[in-house]
Amino acid sequence: MNMTKKLKSVIAVLLIIIFTYTIAWMQLYRMSKKYYKNAMESYDKKEYALALKGKKIEKQDRSGYEFKGGFQQVVEIWKSPYAFPKPKVYRKASNMAETLINEKIDVKTGTEIFNRYFKFDKGYLGEVMLRVGDLYLESGDKESALETFNLVEEAFPNDADILKKAEDKIKSIK
Repeated sequence: MNMTKKLKSVIAVLLIIIFTYTIAWMQLYRMSKKYYKNAMESYDKKEYALALKGKKIEKQDRSGYEFKGGFQQVVEIWKSPYAFPKPKVYRKASNMAETLINEKIDVKTGTEIFNRYFKFDKGYLGEVMLRVGDLYLESGDKESALETFNLVEEAFPNDADILKKAEDKIKSIK
């Protein structure tokens, strides 16, 4: 009889955990869908910094501020290995961030994104600046490309992947 009570207790605890996780997952899913919609609206308006990084903006009725999400926020919500199952919106946001960086930004926009966000949010900035360096190379400006890749090395010393890419690009220029 004692074993039955223990089993019931374990099952009750498991059900509470499952229920709580399901509620949290649904809330995160709704938030990520909202942020993805915000990001796509910005993307369609060619507001690429806002589409990538999101932004706190004043409400139309001037009653305060609200956060307009970007692709980065959607990805960050789901990037933990414990966040499962990962919804399609996670992959879509990740792909859109990659597309934006590799196909939509120019040198000016990439540099502006870096300068605006570097001091408080480095998400995607390494990739953005690698792309800026590549754009300089494509235009034949090796000196600016080299400066940009050196900046990436200095700005992201703890990101092994970004650091390796910057080092490889510097070696290819020299």
